[in-house]
Amino acid sequence: MREYDADFRKGKYPTASLNQLRMLYNSNTNKRNENLLMNVTKRMEMQLDKYTQREDLDEHLQVLTAIMTDLTVDVGKTLDYLAYSKEGLIPTCLLPLEQIITDLRESASLYLIIKIIFTTLKFPIIAYPTYKVIRATP
Repeated sequence: MREYDADFRKGKYPTASLNQLRMLYNSNTNKRNENLLMNVTKRMEMQLDKYTQREDLDEHLQVLTAIMTDLTVDVGKTLDYLAYSKEGLIPTCLLPLEQIITDLRESASLYLIIKIIFTTLKFPIIAYPTYKVIRATP
């Protein structure tokens, strides 16, 4: 505004009033501020989009990490299962407990012969190795 005042005093704007010059200066300032605000708003929108994409990416990576961890654990259990089954031993920690209980309930049968109770367990065996009983509970 100072340059307009100086020019006005020098007589460069003989027909223009000082109020008109101030309005012109304010109009230019408003346009400049509006452009700055639009640029800042665009930058903020772009930054928000980047943050949203980053959050989505982080969420997907967490899901993938959980899946990979589960698969790694499953592969380790499968390798242990195969290694132990070659020796004829399968630790119960490698088999799901619910499955063991279900199989035992389905395959267990009792026989009573002269006041003696016999229990027969039937397990499907694909190979014919000998199995050692690790721990039996009466």
